[in-house]
Amino acid sequence: MKLTTLLISIVLLTATTTTSENQDEKTKAEYENLKNNTLLLSKHYSPITDMSGTEFGIFDMRKKKTGNATELFARYTDNVQNAHPSVLTGNTSMSHFVAIAADKEDIERFADILGKTRIEKSRTDLTLIVTDISEAECETTDWPDEINTVIIAAPSQPTNKRTSGLDIAVQMYFNGIAATSTGNIPQSLKNEGFTAVSRPKTRLSYSPAAIVGMDASKLQTIDRIAEEMIESKASAGARILVARKGHVVYDKSYGHLDYDRKEKVSANTVYDLASVTKGIVTTPLTMKAFDDGKMNENTSLGECIRAPHDRQQLTVRELLLHQTGLPAGIAVMLHLIDSTRLNDNKIYSYKQKPGYTTKIDNNVYMYDSVAFKPAFSRIPSSEYSVRISTNVYMKPEYSKMLYDRILHEPLQKDKKYRYSDLNFVLLQKMIESRYNQSLDKLFGDIFAQPIGASKLCFEPWKSIKQTHIAPTEDDNYFRHDKVRGVVHDPTAAVLGGIAGNAGLFGTATDLAKMCQMLLNKGEYGGVHYLNPQTIETFTAKKNTANRRGYGFDKPETDPKKPSPVTAKASAESYGHSGFSGTLFWIDPKEELIYIFLSNRINPHTYNRELTKRDIRGRIHETIYDSIEK
Repeated sequence: MKLTTLLISIVLLTATTTTSENQDEKTKAEYENLKNNTLLLSKHYSPITDMSGTEFGIFDMRKKKTGNATELFARYTDNVQNAHPSVLTGNTSMSHFVAIAADKEDIERFADILGKTRIEKSRTDLTLIVTDISEAECETTDWPDEINTVIIAAPSQPTNKRTSGLDIAVQMYFNGIAATSTGNIPQSLKNEGFTAVSRPKTRLSYSPAAIVGMDASKLQTIDRIAEEMIESKASAGARILVARKGHVVYDKSYGHLDYDRKEKVSANTVYDLASVTKGIVTTPLTMKAFDDGKMNENTSLGECIRAPHDRQQLTVRELLLHQTGLPAGIAVMLHLIDSTRLNDNKIYSYKQKPGYTTKIDNNVYMYDSVAFKPAFSRIPSSEYSVRISTNVYMKPEYSKMLYDRILHEPLQKDKKYRYSDLNFVLLQKMIESRYNQSLDKLFGDIFAQPIGASKLCFEPWKSIKQTHIAPTEDDNYFRHDKVRGVVHDPTAAVLGGIAGNAGLFGTATDLAKMCQMLLNKGEYGGVHYLNPQTIETFTAKKNTANRRGYGFDKPETDPKKPSPVTAKASAESYGHSGFSGTLFWIDPKEELIYIFLSNRINPHTYNRELTKRDIRGRIHETIYDSIEK
């Protein structure tokens, strides 16, 4: 009986595997057909490279609208809106306008609208995407004179639920998919001066897993781990993205932003990335400073900023490797407590008892009657101008006080590896000094804006709806507020929300663009950001006593020590995790990007189920298992 059961299981497994392989091949063939039969034609083609300040308008002329065009565009830019062509006749900053038509009738209606609006051709770039037009219709279509570029999409297959012709066309428009000059150009378009454009792939595309040699059915097993995460309350939700060889093959939302289950996680969910800031902001800006000749490994702290004598010789190398002798962090709250009102009581107790009922960690309780210095207010004003939580504001002099404390934190005599937030606060000050510009402005101008990742930002409460931002801690001991849209990390918060150790927020989609730029050896969207040799230098392991590269974490090679990622990640791989439940990891050997975003510290920071259950690591291992050998 047992042998019979085993044989049946083997037969079923073989059948399932064969079905999965057949489906992957079918999906791959359909995708390739759509891609190869999409034509990019233009009179005067100019690729979209630097996305800084580039605004896009979409006008969907289709009578039957299948697929959300705005969502497809939003994968590449946040500066997109549905707009009528009439906006182009006014004083608009819109530089690119895309009309979407299904057939000849739609095109003629669009031509009529253009004729009535009297658009100046020089004001903006007009593109027409056509999704379902036949060859015969193409030849008899009267194409609008104002149009500079036409993308003729291949008709979608009814069986292809993942990718549409419109999807492929939008990706080609942003150079996520390469355009080739092969294919038959309709004579009607030739007559209007259109020629086929050949353009390489320069941005991320969104493709079936089979395109890059990954098994989609194995990737789907991530669902089970994510469900376990939610059921065990390791986190209320998460966003998970996987890209390989420049193709996003897995991009999925799980759960909700909070345990009240009112708001679902979506592609637009902005997370507090915590220490991912170190790997995505401070480290790349240090690389840029190397490339610009403003710093090198041996640049000392004293060369850039005023510092106490005993730390003036700390170097960029030592700060990046966390080998400075500085402690892991600074007890922010202790510097803000009014010690004169403690009445000889200790601040903390390691067991719950009368007077100590405020739990701040597992087996750690705070004195209930702790009073703070007059630093905070619930009402913003010129006196209380630093926002440290959703509804809490602080006097700016306390930001200066904390930075001064950081500068004077006692140094250990030895310089062995000690992970420290303070190292990256000092790196921030060095970078800002060299460029005479704030960290957030530098990051936005040099990387985030031109790369098309404007939701990778500091202080998102200034520009992003609160409902799109995942909440973090329900802080009942320091800020006494639900933290949402303001950095959770106390050091970064008191420093003003912009810090080298934490403060960055973002979506998985925008984070993936920065990761792909690093994986591309410093290029993205046809723009050169960093030198390949600099990236290679920063991502390499530096010594046997420290697994890290410059600013980036690396896999642990000692089997006796815990590793931040699966053991299947290559030695060349690198990335960074964040206290809030975030992680990015890049593996050049497999051309692989893994992004995991969650708000596991909601509602309490002492929730460590995500780490205990190794949720991030197990998902990472599943991704490697899906790569076909």
